[in-house]
Amino acid sequence: IAVTGEGNSTTTNLQQGLCKCWHLHDHAGGAVLDSFNVTSFTDQATGHYRTNIANDMASINYVTTGSNVQGDTEYFSCLISDGDVNTAGACDYKIINMNSTVNDNDIINVVIHGDLA
Repeated sequence: IAVTGEGNSTTTNLQQGLCKCWHLHDHAGGAVLDSFNVTSFTDQATGHYRTNIANDMASINYVTTGSNVQGDTEYFSCLISDGDVNTAGACDYKIINMNSTVNDNDIINVVIHGDLA
């Protein structure tokens, strides 16, 4: 589906812009709170996780973004994709804090954009 933008000067392919997979995971409670196109979430090791995708991506060339929360305090960390180990059916990533160490966090949010198979 092509959508014409403001001023009729550009078009956007709607399918390309949609999120293909996402989940909200409560690591502290051990449960996926909500998700789309996810079969499971795996804790690989401290700070290392895997999202298992229900309907595979077309290739390993997709984008993963996310955020995370640790307790009630301000806590800066980032989610970094382990792109060299991604597959069409699973995305690996790690959470790194300000001190450049990997850590487990309470709430983990992951979003995947790309083409489905």
